[in-house]
Amino acid sequence: MSILVVDSLGQPMPNIRIDVRSDGLLVKSLTTNVDGTASIHGLIGGEYRISVYVSGRLGETVSVRMHGSKEMRVRLEGYVMVAGHPVGVAQLTGLLSVALITAFSVLALVYKKVTSTRRVEKSL
Repeated sequence: MSILVVDSLGQPMPNIRIDVRSDGLLVKSLTTNVDGTASIHGLIGGEYRISVYVSGRLGETVSVRMHGSKEMRVRLEGYVMVAGHPVGVAQLTGLLSVALITAFSVLALVYKKVTSTRRVEKSL
């Protein structure tokens, strides 16, 4: 079985832990490589549960019935890759909001300083 893990934008996610279970027992724990894939060989036919963990937190669980080789793709909707690291979409939105508020605050202070300096120069 080959498993491809992608973020909400479809980008491969490296270094993601995948647990493969059968009947509640851990069959194998895998880590995705640079292209977001991980492979496990020698599985017999049957029902498997694939759990994908991002930074130690459960991101997605999928059930799959195996018969022969299988390629599957798991999309983690709540995550995006930023500079090679998985970041939660909610966390990214919060960080971008703080950055925008900070930038607008700095611009407002600079504008206030420039306009007050011009007023002082005109009065002289």
